[in-house]
Amino acid sequence: EISKNTQVEGMMKLGYVWTYVRVTMGEETWWYGCNNPKVPFPTYHLDDDLISSRVLSWMQYDYDCDGNLYWCVNVSKDDMWEKAYAIESAGEGNLTYPAAKFKQKAPLSTLRLESIREGQEDYEYFWMIEDMIVRYNAENGTDYDPEVLMAPLYEGLYDGMIPVRDNADYFHTQRIAVLDVLQAITHDFNSGINILQSKD
Repeated sequence: EISKNTQVEGMMKLGYVWTYVRVTMGEETWWYGCNNPKVPFPTYHLDDDLISSRVLSWMQYDYDCDGNLYWCVNVSKDDMWEKAYAIESAGEGNLTYPAAKFKQKAPLSTLRLESIREGQEDYEYFWMIEDMIVRYNAENGTDYDPEVLMAPLYEGLYDGMIPVRDNADYFHTQRIAVLDVLQAITHDFNSGINILQSKD
């Protein structure tokens, strides 16, 4: 339940209505997306590129956003296999599909849902890297700034809230860098820091 102190801010940017509203509950900030925003902003819509739903979790970590409220994943209509628009926007509210026509009971996952899941896994990798830096600082009296060190990992993937949709190869290069840092920093903290600093 959202308290009466919740502030919901609509934003206007580059002439588009930015309805990725900021829902502030105490010190927490959540994003909310539904029929809006639309491209060029990141969406879970069927007619958007998969990189958009994937990189949204990277933005969420980069911008210190605590949560992402999505209203429904299983809107179901009889004709949804033939019509993309169950409601206003293509694919909105249906990240799964009913499988009765295939004589299955469990819902079928969409590629968009798989992309979202992978983005959330990436989010966890960022959290693990930052957590190790914070713990190292506490144990060794150092002052490494995780926000500064990790900034190059997000570089070139989005501009403000606009994902770069036309360079999947670059995204994969950046994700490999994240995994390289995570592996290195887990086994040898300094080597992980060196990788991060070399990307600056």
